[in-house]
Amino acid sequence: MSAALFSSVDGGRTLQQAIRMVLQTLRDTPGPGADLQIMCFAFTDREIAADLVALLRARPEVQVRVVADWSQSAANSPTVLNDIQALGLPNFHLRYKIDLPYDWDPQRGRLIYSYTHSTGMLHHKTLNLRRNGQSELLLSGSFNWSGRGQKAYENVLILDKRPEYQPVLAAFDEEFQALWSDDSLSASPARAREVFDTLRKAVAAGLDFNDPTALAQALALPAPAEHADISVPRKMVDGTALVAFSGGYALNPRESAGHSARNNRRKLDLLRTGGQHRAAPLTLNTLALEAIRSVPDGATLNVAMYALSNRVPEFQALIAAARRGCRLRLLLDRKINGAGIARLQELVRASSLPMEIRSTRRRMHQKYLSCPDTGMVLTGTANMTMDATMRHADHRILLRHAPELAAEFSADFETIWQRVGQDAGRRIAA
Repeated sequence: MSAALFSSVDGGRTLQQAIRMVLQTLRDTPGPGADLQIMCFAFTDREIAADLVALLRARPEVQVRVVADWSQSAANSPTVLNDIQALGLPNFHLRYKIDLPYDWDPQRGRLIYSYTHSTGMLHHKTLNLRRNGQSELLLSGSFNWSGRGQKAYENVLILDKRPEYQPVLAAFDEEFQALWSDDSLSASPARAREVFDTLRKAVAAGLDFNDPTALAQALALPAPAEHADISVPRKMVDGTALVAFSGGYALNPRESAGHSARNNRRKLDLLRTGGQHRAAPLTLNTLALEAIRSVPDGATLNVAMYALSNRVPEFQALIAAARRGCRLRLLLDRKINGAGIARLQELVRASSLPMEIRSTRRRMHQKYLSCPDTGMVLTGTANMTMDATMRHADHRILLRHAPELAAEFSADFETIWQRVGQDAGRRIAA
């Protein structure tokens, strides 16, 4: 099956239940050769954790591998992963995406979290069910496995193994394998603790935190594998479903179209502004440009985005779409985009663009575009920011000619759009 679930329409617990259902079904239904690949930015939900432990105990033949964001390796992290790891279950395997998001506080004599130093954040939120080495079910979306995720505006996208989705599922398998197998990208829990302790002692002794060569030597981190290896041929991809990735490196900040060599070497026949098509690398940016430019003049384009920057090419593509007559409606998180919303509204007024912007007080954590007129959906974990492209491990999925899924995304958008509009009306009346 394929489906999209939303906290606005279905409730936050429904998103949680979708994940729990996969774990419970796998626990209760014997099947050969099953394994799970999980990538998570945040995992604090104890009910999901309980189902995962029950699965691991009931089905010792099921192997579960997790790649988590580095922040979850901290001793004081609220993650449930450390508790599961402590159980010593032989079919549970954990690694952390290597990142060094710290600064040194000389007054307190310790490392403190610093987002500005993060160049390797793992922002995926996925569960990939495989049997006999072949992916057959993917859960992705904006939803972190946390209580906060249940309270925000979120989504979970479910894709099955039907032929049009197989390339997407296979690409996620590739990306997971690349992260899992490369010691320059991920580390075991013991190795993660060793890296942190060594870093703390080295910086306290005067190591220059801004010298990546010195850091690599002090931490004994291997050099990143050459993921743009020219021995992997560039491949043109097409179809009704496409996925693009980004990938950041802890000590080698650079733009990447995925940690898998095959994912990083893909290209698409990109629709240009003049109407021609020309090959371009398949990246978060180009996939979004393809989605935006595919919207016909006069059609409606709905945008629900947690963070939107005017520095990314997607922003200019949205403005260009409005200028050629597309009706744009933007739902943005008010706390994150306060100043940007004011600038955008001024641009709309100055240029008389067919664009309407509404913002939410409730955390609007979604990251999608949809065109109900064409059945197009672009969704995933990536915000429209430079960080998504340059510093994070993120993804976007483009679904073309998917009217049923587009209708589900439209229902979510309309629900929030009307809710925000009613709130604005009440404030004005007061």
